[in-house]
Amino acid sequence: MRQRADLRSGSKQRRQRRALSPDIRQWFVSRIEAWPHPKDLPAGTKHPLTWDALIAQGQATWNWTWSKSGLSRCPEITAAFAKRSKELVANRNRTPRDPELADRKRGRDELLATITRLEAENTDLRTRLRFWQKNAHLHRLTVADLDKGWQPVDRGQTDIALRAKLGLSLPKQASPKKAGAMGRPTR
Repeated sequence: MRQRADLRSGSKQRRQRRALSPDIRQWFVSRIEAWPHPKDLPAGTKHPLTWDALIAQGQATWNWTWSKSGLSRCPEITAAFAKRSKELVANRNRTPRDPELADRKRGRDELLATITRLEAENTDLRTRLRFWQKNAHLHRLTVADLDKGWQPVDRGQTDIALRAKLGLSLPKQASPKKAGAMGRPTR
């Protein structure tokens, strides 16, 4: 009779993973929050904040291993990782690799911003022109009337005399006979 072989006994042994206790979680969060910026490290060393680097530090400290998915399931570790990653990206050196390319890109961005501003200004001016055209039509102004320059102001003339000289309508004035005492009209 043949004996059945136990396949599980000869298989690779799985790496044991330690559960993330609150103390270990807090250690990971504090480690992430204190992660150094690459410019603060000695020259030639570069340790960016990655899940693999974080797991390696955990393994070196605790002599145990965790998986990326295991760490990312903890909301406080994920939040601290995302926050510190944003901080490190925001504080990195912004010196461009190719200054000429950066200048061309900056010039292009400035031109696009100028074009956008001028298009908005053009739209506003077109709208105003339409209002002016409508008002000119309602007041029966011709293009010749609109092209006429300003009338010179003669300080020696009264407004009524100027209106009479230009042929404009004169304001209606009440005769002094109809006005009562103190200039009030009578009923």
